[in-house]
Amino acid sequence: MKKNILICLEKLDIGGVETAVVNQAIALKEKGCNVFVIAQKGIYSETLKNNGITTIDFKFSIINRIDTENQKIILDIVDKYKINEVHFHQFPCVNYIWSICLTRNIPYVAFIHTLSPEDYEWFMNAFPIYKVILKPYFECASKIIVVTKRGKEIHKKYFPDTDISKYYILPNCISFKMYYSNNKVKEINKFVLLSRFSKEKIEIIKLGIDLFNEYLKLKKDATLDIVGCGAEENTIIEYINQNNIKNVNLIGSTSNVRDVLDKYDAVIGIGRCILEAITMKRTAILIEKNNIKGIIDKSNINEAIECNFAGRLLSDKTKEETAKNLYQLNENKIREITDYNYNIIKGKLDISKKVFFLEDIQKNNKENEFVKYYIEAINYLLETIEEKERISDEIWNGKLWLEEQLEIHKENNNIKIDNLASKLKKVFKRNK
Repeated sequence: MKKNILICLEKLDIGGVETAVVNQAIALKEKGCNVFVIAQKGIYSETLKNNGITTIDFKFSIINRIDTENQKIILDIVDKYKINEVHFHQFPCVNYIWSICLTRNIPYVAFIHTLSPEDYEWFMNAFPIYKVILKPYFECASKIIVVTKRGKEIHKKYFPDTDISKYYILPNCISFKMYYSNNKVKEINKFVLLSRFSKEKIEIIKLGIDLFNEYLKLKKDATLDIVGCGAEENTIIEYINQNNIKNVNLIGSTSNVRDVLDKYDAVIGIGRCILEAITMKRTAILIEKNNIKGIIDKSNINEAIECNFAGRLLSDKTKEETAKNLYQLNENKIREITDYNYNIIKGKLDISKKVFFLEDIQKNNKENEFVKYYIEAINYLLETIEEKERISDEIWNGKLWLEEQLEIHKENNNIKIDNLASKLKKVFKRNK
């Protein structure tokens, strides 16, 4: 039977997860699968369309319940495209499509892109639904894909009952057909930094600007272009102006990272853009939120791969040290570093050799008769909790009102206690 795979993602916009998913979708298509991506429309929608992949514009809001309002829409999509495998890449998608996978016996793969325990904590604390559904969600998955061994260990910590055989370590890989360059870099003069302009990224962007400014002291004609967009754009502009940093430009977002990277000599960033830079044979400088990790070369590339280019396993460097090391690179040294990095990546992270899908048509084979009742019970539980919290708030407000009235009585001494008792009964009657 032909594989008809539905890939679920929040939005086809700029970001490490998003570009990784685009690479996977295209690789799956090349493997002979029919691929459909359901996500909110973004800059990568056109890229997928040009590669013969159907995109379905749908907004996955983060909600504190299993979605039932949009079930007919999702079911129509499943039936129309004869979906027989689903790939989940982000938690908000689970609330909408997971129950349909169970009731229709559609096997699914749970992708875990995070290496941070804080991500699990945030979802489960901000939206209690995830405290209820994530355990059975992972238990029923055909496979759980993690990008590193550390990602597997963190997941196992939060979900200790997970069957160990379900895990599959698949690093975020890249298409060498999509990312290539015919231009040779002779010197480090033009820098680019790629990032979303969001609160969680702002300190990384500032640190990248600081590093470039240090390099500017050594090479006065160097330039830095920052590629991206988001709510914190004005914060970045203000930082550049307040620190009087020259030769920095913000040039907006892009859906064609290859063409952008091909214009530059060196790439500053974290995560996916470092992998893309190496594949394009560009000098890659890895930075974290508070630390510079320096130039990626033969001394640290394997550690960089192991931590998914997040930098946790790499030693810290100062901006002065990194700027000096960059300035000392000549054409031969640049070629030596970039060729070595490229060959390592080619051997380990070529997506044509690493793409994952279920080899056979599987079934969940769960006792699905109770699933619809299980979902109803979850929604009822959460609605009850919300209602209890509302009533509790009203009772608390009533208590504060009564205390205020008692103070008034003490001062005026002209309202009878019977009247106060009557008020009390009305407050609690209203909140039954």
